[in-house]
Amino acid sequence: MRLILSIFILLFSYHAFGQDPSCELVITLKNVNVKKYSYRFFTATAFNTSATNTIASHVKTGKIIGHEHTESALSKTQDGKSIITTYYSDYCYPNPQIKNQLRILIRRVHIKTGEVDFMFADCPLKNGKYNILVEKFRKGQQDYELYETMERYSDSENVDYGGDQKRELTKVNIYIN
Repeated sequence: MRLILSIFILLFSYHAFGQDPSCELVITLKNVNVKKYSYRFFTATAFNTSATNTIASHVKTGKIIGHEHTESALSKTQDGKSIITTYYSDYCYPNPQIKNQLRILIRRVHIKTGEVDFMFADCPLKNGKYNILVEKFRKGQQDYELYETMERYSDSENVDYGGDQKRELTKVNIYIN
């Protein structure tokens, strides 16, 4: 009896703690001018819906808006345009009662004048990996297009789990116009 109970507890703990509700966010902002502006990226997955004026005052006063993405990479395309890519990974808890739970916010500061602009989009939130592509910085709230797929993958190519044991991952592509 103890053996059966021990096996049940081990299986339950693996299932409960082995699958974390995490989100990975990769945001790519195209057509940036890093000589004229500095950019900062923020995301929030648990927020009360705020009016645009409230967001604007938080952005301009430097209040915490959500999670700031502190790591980013600057690269150039073949046609000479600059691109900033940032990555963020954290736990997220999708709430089906909130339609657009993921807020993506990009703050832009003019280097010489200090003038602050921002753009944001509110999108659905699910567990999984998000690839977010922003074609061009535009002020204010933006529309988005969302494409969702399921991908199967192995945790490690070098480990034989026996049989075809693969995990499913939601992959969400968001295009902000």
